[in-house]
Amino acid sequence: MQVSTPQVDWSSYAQKYDMLLTYNPFYQQLFLEVVEIAHTWEIPKGGGIVDIGAGTGNYSLEWAQFFP
Repeated sequence: MQVSTPQVDWSSYAQKYDMLLTYNPFYQQLFLEVVEIAHTWEIPKGGGIVDIGAGTGNYSLEWAQFFP
Protein backbone atom coordinates (compact mmCIF):
# COMPACT_ATOMS: atom_id res chain seq x y z
CA MET A 1 0.00 0.00 0.00
CA GLN A 2 1.45 3.33 -1.06
CA VAL A 3 0.89 6.31 1.23
CA SER A 4 0.52 9.69 -0.42
CA THR A 5 1.32 12.96 1.26
CA PRO A 6 -0.38 16.23 0.40
CA GLN A 7 1.61 18.81 -1.55
CA VAL A 8 2.39 21.97 0.39
CA ASP A 9 2.60 25.37 -1.25
CA TRP A 10 5.45 26.72 0.88
CA SER A 11 5.34 30.15 -0.72
CA SER A 12 1.69 30.59 0.22
CA TYR A 13 2.38 29.20 3.70
CA ALA A 14 5.24 31.68 4.20
CA GLN A 15 3.10 34.64 3.18
CA LYS A 16 0.42 33.66 5.68
CA TYR A 17 3.00 33.01 8.39
CA ASP A 18 4.52 36.46 7.88
CA MET A 19 1.09 37.99 8.43
CA LEU A 20 1.55 37.08 12.11
CA LEU A 21 4.07 39.89 12.46
CA THR A 22 1.77 42.31 10.70
CA TYR A 23 -1.50 41.54 12.49
CA ASN A 24 -0.94 39.53 15.68
CA PRO A 25 -0.23 41.75 18.73
CA PHE A 26 1.29 38.86 20.72
CA TYR A 27 3.73 38.03 17.93
CA GLN A 28 4.58 41.73 17.48
CA GLN A 29 5.42 41.98 21.20
CA LEU A 30 7.48 38.79 21.08
CA PHE A 31 9.38 40.10 18.07
CA LEU A 32 10.16 43.39 19.84
CA GLU A 33 11.34 41.58 22.97
CA VAL A 34 13.65 39.29 21.00
CA VAL A 35 15.07 42.24 19.05
CA GLU A 36 15.63 44.14 22.31
CA ILE A 37 17.52 41.19 23.77
CA ALA A 38 19.60 40.91 20.62
CA HIS A 39 20.79 44.49 21.12
CA THR A 40 22.61 43.29 24.25
CA TRP A 41 24.52 40.53 22.44
CA GLU A 42 28.23 40.89 21.94
CA ILE A 43 29.23 39.00 18.83
CA PRO A 44 32.99 38.42 18.57
CA LYS A 45 34.72 39.85 15.51
CA GLY A 46 34.37 37.30 12.74
CA GLY A 47 31.53 35.58 14.60
CA GLY A 48 28.09 34.95 13.23
CA ILE A 49 24.46 34.34 14.06
CA VAL A 50 22.42 31.35 12.94
CA ASP A 51 18.63 31.56 12.83
CA ILE A 52 17.43 27.96 12.76
CA GLY A 53 13.78 27.03 12.46
CA ALA A 54 12.41 30.42 13.32
CA GLY A 55 9.92 30.77 10.50
CA THR A 56 10.58 32.83 7.41
CA GLY A 57 13.46 34.95 8.64
CA ASN A 58 11.84 37.94 10.34
CA TYR A 59 14.44 37.85 13.08
CA SER A 60 17.33 37.26 10.68
CA LEU A 61 16.42 40.33 8.67
CA GLU A 62 16.32 42.46 11.81
CA TRP A 63 19.57 41.05 13.21
CA ALA A 64 21.38 41.60 9.91
CA GLN A 65 20.96 45.35 10.45
CA PHE A 66 22.82 45.20 13.77
CA PHE A 67 25.31 42.47 13.00
CA PRO A 68 26.28 42.83 9.33
